[in-house]
Amino acid sequence: MGVDNENVGDSTTKMTVNVSLSQFSVSSLFGGTDNDDIRGMVIQADGTVVVAANLTNSFTADVLSQTLLGTATSASEGCFVRILKDGRQVLSVTRLAAKIVDLSLYSKGNLVIAAGIEGVIKLNSQANKILW
Repeated sequence: MGVDNENVGDSTTKMTVNVSLSQFSVSSLFGGTDNDDIRGMVIQADGTVVVAANLTNSFTADVLSQTLLGTATSASEGCFVRILKDGRQVLSVTRLAAKIVDLSLYSKGNLVIAAGIEGVIKLNSQANKILW
């Protein structure tokens, strides 16, 4: 599995995901006019796609509200976007005050991120609660 980030103009980041076992490729646009970037992507056991990104705009997709963890605001950079397995619906958007460096899938679908100077942070599978 690989994630390829490529800047598309000044206002978006294109994400291309290639998974050789499943033989599919998807593209989607995230971000705004600032230095937005996708830092990782995992597919959970139920097929939910979790994208970890640093988005400097107030990205909320088609979700009515977003979860703010710790001291995060709606403009905090660290962002998790959970997407239904068919890619047609955003399930949730979660903001984290820390900048995201990398994302890994942990046991029981929990998420572990490298957060730069903030260290390592573990979230539940819904990306709406900090576990440690």
